[in-house]
Amino acid sequence: MKQGTSAFFNKVKAEVKKLSLSDVISEYIEVKVTGYANNDALCPFHGDEKFGNFKIHDEKNLYKCFSCDETGDGINFVREIENIGFKEAVIKLAYTHNIISKKQSEELLGGVMTNSEIKQIKKKKKEKSDDIAPKGDNEILDAGFRALMSVSTLSEEHKTALLERGMTEEMIKRGEYFTFPKVTNELLKEMYVHLKETGSCSQILKQVPGFVTAEHLKQVQGNEVRYLYTFTNQNGLGIPIRNASGQIVGMQVRKDKVEGDIKRYGWFSSSYASNKNVYKHGTEAGAPIHVSYPEENKFKNVVFITEGVFKSESIANHFKATTLSVQGVGNYKAILEDLELIREQQGDIEHIYIAFDADMAHNVNVYNHLKKMVELIKSEFPETKIYNSLWDEKFGKGIDDLIQEGNVNKLKRVSVESFIEKYDIIIEKLIEEHQEKIVKVKKHFIKEAFVADVYTPLMKKAN
Repeated sequence: MKQGTSAFFNKVKAEVKKLSLSDVISEYIEVKVTGYANNDALCPFHGDEKFGNFKIHDEKNLYKCFSCDETGDGINFVREIENIGFKEAVIKLAYTHNIISKKQSEELLGGVMTNSEIKQIKKKKKEKSDDIAPKGDNEILDAGFRALMSVSTLSEEHKTALLERGMTEEMIKRGEYFTFPKVTNELLKEMYVHLKETGSCSQILKQVPGFVTAEHLKQVQGNEVRYLYTFTNQNGLGIPIRNASGQIVGMQVRKDKVEGDIKRYGWFSSSYASNKNVYKHGTEAGAPIHVSYPEENKFKNVVFITEGVFKSESIANHFKATTLSVQGVGNYKAILEDLELIREQQGDIEHIYIAFDADMAHNVNVYNHLKKMVELIKSEFPETKIYNSLWDEKFGKGIDDLIQEGNVNKLKRVSVESFIEKYDIIIEKLIEEHQEKIVKVKKHFIKEAFVADVYTPLMKKAN
């Protein structure tokens, strides 16, 4: 490419990167506009059958499928879909979005442009596959995760990190946190022995997230077919997720090192088995709810709801009450099952306190999930009084920060009905003032309105 042509191409590429990612992708597949930060689509790279796996973030110009791990920007999407090179993808996007003419396209390509049409992709039919196995019931999950924990210990480094978070030795012991071990044949054999000794079989690992096998790990003895199951090295802290019955139904990983857009917390999952590799019998983790019980439960008619296991454990320990945590504010839909079990064990739940992070002051996405969660809970617990917890963000983002720093006296409870009523009003006003969807309104405008018309008046009435 000549120097002048190269400079022009760079300008074209810069303009292409300004295109709305949802607009680019919607030319190939259906995009479901959600009204939140992320839009949804059915992933075109694997046989997706439900919305929720493939997320499109226009502001970050990034798509990601949380099932098959395909990720990238608009240029990468066109490259993968069209099976063309980077340069060709840039030029095609520029031409189809009227950034350059056909003549300019052909000058940049150095030849005739033959691939200018965009063809809608039909949804791939999901082929029957042994790659992904259904997740087991709670008994199977508990047995599989405990087998892993039986061959693991907690490193001094991870123990120190937990103590620095304000956990006590007793809390760490009850939480059964561990350092993920390095995978070896000896360690796997120890796991299998543990499963056998506890009345289980190694083959249940087919239904436990995080474990996988492969065709070369198949063993045939007479008419019996068995597989050897393994898992990938995690390099992080293992965080058991317990349901209301105390069964371990999920496992989170707090990674020791993160780079780029990689999140610190993730799930011990083996859904990657569907991503064009040798593995099979992988299982998706889902996002189970964690239930924390205090050592001494002084308020059996009270339940707290928060986000994140460490916050949940901190609240239960400090307020001496049962606490539930959702792993991500949108993952509340299974909450009724645990609330029902808690009611059976402890009696009527008279009060529920929600304690999501203080950044809800400007994060409408979090607020919308809280509102929907409240509606769901009220459908089954109409007599229960529900409160939202309020505090000034300067004292900490999470409620565990207030507990650790001795600022619990800064925490106030307000009627969730009043909170929702006032928050809905500021959303309506902001949409009218800015003539934009609320997700397009700058966060500082939302926070100013929240402080003036939600936080301040409610805090004056709070007890």
